[in-house]
Amino acid sequence: MKADYLVCYDIKDERRLQRVCRYLKGKGLHLQYSVFLCSLRWPELKELKAELTSLIDEKQDDVRLYPLPARALVAAFGRAEPLPKGLYLLSDRKNISFVDTPLLAGYISLRKFLIRR
Repeated sequence: MKADYLVCYDIKDERRLQRVCRYLKGKGLHLQYSVFLCSLRWPELKELKAELTSLIDEKQDDVRLYPLPARALVAAFGRAEPLPKGLYLLSDRKNISFVDTPLLAGYISLRKFLIRR
């Protein structure tokens, strides 16, 4: 079963920063400069921790993983966008998925609902 994690980081060196960001772009949704939302199974979480540990300097850098509750509500203030442009959120009250193709969103069963930006 997948769980959602907020991954936040503060990396001192520009080269390491780029490596961490590039790695996380393949694992989750880039929400802010140093914040990602990742939906992971237990083995994927272990892999993410191991890879991030290998990419950073533990004496200089800071990476944090915050598990989110299954039914977390999000409040966005100021310039914050609920979702990046062109991204759609699909939910069936148990699972949440992000898709970037409106055509894919059109194939949802009637029991699911779609929140569009």
